[in-house]
Amino acid sequence: MVYPGENTKLVEIVEIAEIAEKEEDVSLASTNTTASLSLSWCSSSDVIMTPRKAVENAEASNLKNNHECHGSLSFSHGFAPRLTPMVRFPQAFKAWDDMADKLPQLLSSGRLQQYCEEELPELNAKNLPDKYAMRAALVLGYTAHAVWNLGGIEPVTKLPNAIENPWRVVSIVLGRETPFLGFSDLIVHNFMLRKGTVAPPLPSNIEQCKSFL
Repeated sequence: MVYPGENTKLVEIVEIAEIAEKEEDVSLASTNTTASLSLSWCSSSDVIMTPRKAVENAEASNLKNNHECHGSLSFSHGFAPRLTPMVRFPQAFKAWDDMADKLPQLLSSGRLQQYCEEELPELNAKNLPDKYAMRAALVLGYTAHAVWNLGGIEPVTKLPNAIENPWRVVSIVLGRETPFLGFSDLIVHNFMLRKGTVAPPLPSNIEQCKSFL
């Protein structure tokens, strides 16, 4: 993970690719490094985009959308988040926050599967603003794994609808072909600012948001 500061590695990658482009070295300018920096923020009409332009587009797009659901990329933070993740859902999705808060007790009592099947409402994730998608992927994904492995006395063969269905919707928003709980959910976007500090997020002013245990 690249943290804020003088991001020399990212700048070096950009400069190498731009030199290659100027020298018309197609083999170097079209390397996987260049493509990986460009593809997510190229429009359908773009055939080639310089790495610098790709980073600039990513910064502008993420700031405009006020979220980094399509990936974190900036000159200041590299591939680490530049925006602070959401730590609570809007009121209409408060049931997911309540579930996350209760998860340790539900696990220790063996009632998690029953709670998700009988008490947790099936919320329509299509109504969830995109800026909350990363948090939803974390909460629903963590709960899904907990239900599957530790949910109750009997083995689980199918996830409760209240977990599986919204998790699938959120995964589509994040550009994932299938739901999964990844490093980005558990670690990269699972933090909050320390009390008394302000954005942007830095290693010195953040702490883990949820471990659920």
